[in-house]
Amino acid sequence: MASGFRLALLLCFLPNCNEAQSQKAQTKVDPRQHYDAARTFQLAGDQEKAAAEYRSFLAVALRGAANAQAHVAQFEQATNLFEEAARLAPEDDSVQLDYASLRLQQKDLAGAQSLAEQVIARHPKNPAARVVLGQILFSKHEYDAARKELEVVVVAAPSFDVGYLLGLTYVKLNDLPHARMLFEEMVTGLGDSAEIHMRFGRAYGNGEWEALQYSIDEFKKAIAKNERLPQAHYFLALAYLGRDGESGFKTAIPELEAEAKLSPNDERTHYLLGYIALRQQRFAEAEKELLRATQIDPQNPDPLISLGQLYTDKERDSEAEAILRKAIAVTTDVSRNEYQINRAHYLLGRILLRSGRKDEGAKELAISKELRDRAMRPQETQNQKFPELANLSEKEEITATETILVSPETRKQADDYINEIRLAVADSYNNLGVISASQKTFPVALEYFRKAADWNPLLDTLDRNTGMAAFYANQFDQAIAPLGRVLKQHPEDIRARAALGLSFFSSQDFRKTTETLKVIPEEVDKDPGLGYAYATSLVKTGDYTEGVRRLQDLSSKNPNSADIHTLLGEAFADQKEYSAALEEYRKALAIDPSQARPHFLAGVVL
Repeated sequence: MASGFRLALLLCFLPNCNEAQSQKAQTKVDPRQHYDAARTFQLAGDQEKAAAEYRSFLAVALRGAANAQAHVAQFEQATNLFEEAARLAPEDDSVQLDYASLRLQQKDLAGAQSLAEQVIARHPKNPAARVVLGQILFSKHEYDAARKELEVVVVAAPSFDVGYLLGLTYVKLNDLPHARMLFEEMVTGLGDSAEIHMRFGRAYGNGEWEALQYSIDEFKKAIAKNERLPQAHYFLALAYLGRDGESGFKTAIPELEAEAKLSPNDERTHYLLGYIALRQQRFAEAEKELLRATQIDPQNPDPLISLGQLYTDKERDSEAEAILRKAIAVTTDVSRNEYQINRAHYLLGRILLRSGRKDEGAKELAISKELRDRAMRPQETQNQKFPELANLSEKEEITATETILVSPETRKQADDYINEIRLAVADSYNNLGVISASQKTFPVALEYFRKAADWNPLLDTLDRNTGMAAFYANQFDQAIAPLGRVLKQHPEDIRARAALGLSFFSSQDFRKTTETLKVIPEEVDKDPGLGYAYATSLVKTGDYTEGVRRLQDLSSKNPNSADIHTLLGEAFADQKEYSAALEEYRKALAIDPSQARPHFLAGVVL
């Protein structure tokens, strides 16, 4: 690393640099400003600017809601919210980067990388985009490419997280001199604390065998500054075991005992003490520690397998069988710790054979062999000498798909945020729908109204807006329910009633058409469309005389309507007045010879 770059790192990690970054972050626009601006523009009649501001507000608000849902592990809801935010603001960097981070968390690395690279293509100097891309490349094990991104960002927008990830990348590349140099600069700029050395120790623990000495040194520094720091003794013990194998038992045990005093309910510490005791054939102590580990976490198969081994070795077969069956039952991922559950199947198979249950025993041994055949040697594990301890090292991974335990307080915070924006989001969608409807883009308006209903189904005028948009979009089946609710509340709403009647008619529900339209006779008589629907429905529902009268009246007022003549012909034919029917069909064909239906019906009555 060049000395100039080293100086830049030092300057970047000084407190005033982070303060400047923090102040810059505080200049972000409050989403409510977009919402208020939209309402102002809408009142002034500037629909284009109003729509733009509503979309900007929604993008920010939905991004916040998506992040809130992701924080409480509601990933499907978060994904839907990010998709909608991105649709509303396809060039919003923050939306795309947060969405990329979610996809990274879900291990959709290709999708995450695509989003991050779109932002970089628009804004090559966006440091946040390069951080996210660096995280993605790290997760893809493309460490050299990640290093190039992160080295740029650590100078342009320094933070502990960026510096730490860059250091971790150096460790993965086995570039320990650069990792050490970077961590030293971070200590100088951010402070020499036990916690920072703890993080560095864990970072080195992700490296090759050579990095483990650095890991040990960092954990020792952390303990020297705070000997009661949680997990420090535990990870130091793990580093000893990773470096020294069985010869590290002697140095690891005192650290584990110290950790057990500080954290008596730490299941991993008790398991590791029991594991070492078992390897050293100190069976009583091993049983005590392993039982304690199973009591703390009954769903962890690791101590159960070791306990099953102990009972098998001591020929306590009934206890061994029970504990091994439990280990198998609680194992949800057979690949855990390099398929170590194969040991449980193997030991159980031996016990079953010993007790004369040959078929069952052979089955367990076959499963064990299959799992052993599937096992691969670990390529990046701190404890290559002890693959069965791989899960104890807690690798510094970027992604996480395991079940996340969410506290009620955290869940409430997410719910509170979503409830806080709910009314404004619904109102924004509704107003976007109104603007779209005024521009005659009714399908677009309908979609906006539907989204408004998702956020606040009780919003005033929403049913009417939705029903009328569906009607004008020719989605008559979608108009019926909301317009029906409107008329229950406002039976005097003539436009809604007319639209509902015509929607029933288009859906061929003639009885409801007549019921809906008969209460507005003046409008039916004045409007040819309503008159036609009403008259036709009368004929179709059996009121032949009144229906035909109205159709004849419509025909006299609209002599060039082939549809009216066709319908009159059908009405006459239903009453067996075939000559009158044929006359009407011929009138329809004279007006429009291309119509197939009058040709067919005329042939029927001849």
